[in-house]
Amino acid sequence: MAYVELSKISKSYGKGAARTEVVRDVNLQIKEGEFVAVVGFSGAGKTTLVSMIAGLIAPDAGVVTVAGKKITGPGTDRGVVFQNYSLLPWETAEGNVRLAVEQAFPKASAGEQKDRVARYLSMVGLGAAGHKRPRELSGGMRQRVALARALAMDPKVLLMDEPLGAVDALTRGTLQTEIARIWQADRKTVLLITNDVEESLLLADRVIPLGAGPAATLGPSIEIDLPRPRDARELGRNPRARVLRNQIVEWLLDSAKRRRSTRPAAPAEVVIPAPAEVGA
Repeated sequence: MAYVELSKISKSYGKGAARTEVVRDVNLQIKEGEFVAVVGFSGAGKTTLVSMIAGLIAPDAGVVTVAGKKITGPGTDRGVVFQNYSLLPWETAEGNVRLAVEQAFPKASAGEQKDRVARYLSMVGLGAAGHKRPRELSGGMRQRVALARALAMDPKVLLMDEPLGAVDALTRGTLQTEIARIWQADRKTVLLITNDVEESLLLADRVIPLGAGPAATLGPSIEIDLPRPRDARELGRNPRARVLRNQIVEWLLDSAKRRRSTRPAAPAEVVIPAPAEVGA
């Protein structure tokens, strides 16, 4: 049974002749405790999908439900981690997490709230940095604060919108490992939005490609039947990972080809392996 469900979702922006249909007839089902990744081109509508599940925007058509309830606005049952951190610059790392905890657990005592903040900062490796403000933290550390803030609310669903897109490669690898570890421990229902095929293979139970926009829609659901824990270095040598990678890449490239045949502009780049590796 689906815990998160998008049924016949469509969304457009603009008015009149400038109106653009971003996503069309999107259907998605995520089971409780499942880690699903949607991978696609930049600008294809991935953030729009996350924003509708988060309740930040409403679909023009269709219904979004979580645990059988229609989403009509934001809620503490859904934690969101954005690419741009979205931290309050005047608050410390501890203060940013505390504000979320106070909203999610208003009846908890000050001591209980403090313990929860400390627990989740420690979980993401920032137990000693709680007193620092965002400007005193690296990009990777800021993203850890954003992740701690989302997790500290104990959401039923964790939505991650390209959360590692703004960090360097070494930090990205470390945070991918942390995300996998935390998910294994808590088994939250997770939707990861990414343009990185390798990242989706490393983290997800299922990967669903999103076609090139406008009027983007989801492709086939691809089960990632690779044993956990997964190692990014091993994926490149794993024959099954190559097959899965090729399925995703080929569908995305075909989608881009179909889109180019109907309009002159090509979609933005998606992070895919080099042609020689795809054919390996």
